[in-house]
Amino acid sequence: MINESIIFDDHVYKSNLSNLKKSPTFSKAFRFFYRNRKEIRELKKYYNEIFKNDLSFFKKINDEKYIQNVNVNLIHEISNYLLLRCFSVTDLGILKGKMGIIIFLFHYSKHINSDQYEELTRLLLDDLCNSLNSEMSYSFESGLSGIGWGIQYLFLQNFISGDINEILEDFDNEIIKIDFHKMENLSLNIGLGGIVQYINARLYAIITLSLNNPFEESYLRSLYLKLEKIVENDEIDTDSIDIFVNYIMFYKNEYKLKVPSIYDVTNLDFPKDYSIRKYNLGLNGTANVGLKLIMEA
Repeated sequence: MINESIIFDDHVYKSNLSNLKKSPTFSKAFRFFYRNRKEIRELKKYYNEIFKNDLSFFKKINDEKYIQNVNVNLIHEISNYLLLRCFSVTDLGILKGKMGIIIFLFHYSKHINSDQYEELTRLLLDDLCNSLNSEMSYSFESGLSGIGWGIQYLFLQNFISGDINEILEDFDNEIIKIDFHKMENLSLNIGLGGIVQYINARLYAIITLSLNNPFEESYLRSLYLKLEKIVENDEIDTDSIDIFVNYIMFYKNEYKLKVPSIYDVTNLDFPKDYSIRKYNLGLNGTANVGLKLIMEA
């Protein structure tokens, strides 16, 4: 697996991914790992044999010391605040808007073991889906690829049920229509990275659950060739390099796609100057803080 370095395990890597991608050397470093992946795997295997604990062990200890000092009522304050705002929020997207809030609320309903809260969150998801239209952006940040990824995530977390291929049929059709050969923006938030992130999540579910694949082989190969050119070009700098490499290695049968994780799209953070009313609502804001308190405390 390419996104397991010698030092960091998968959890530490993913939980810090958003911060890592801000580095101007991220693309260069990830290409180095990709091109030297065989040697790195051998080194990782060796270090796993001689060290008893990885950095996730020590990170958890430090996080617990800080989060234990946080007001225990804050998680409930966040849930009430987001629930009220979710009814009127206009951004439907995952990173700043309604989809991100809904993901948090599903986790919160499980956290407090409330069937009523979960049912209310399902109604919010239904309302979001009824608000979608073909004129929406395909972007991950505020558009169809991010919302579709979120629905796939909720399904794999057993928050929603049904025929996921049928549920995401319109999303798949809209994604397939996109001419990715003409896309110049490669970022996760508004470019090709978000499209591939969605496709990776769908392919994971399709293979794991033995579903019919709506993406034809000619489409998948064309995408592979496009991404391979990007990865081999050292002049191209993008925060989606890991997403592209994961798809390339999957297509070449060198890598099994992993279950979609919150850490694929954001790192969970609790800013020491956090104020509930000064942050965005979705997975780049207050919903992110709430998930941090639930999932990592």
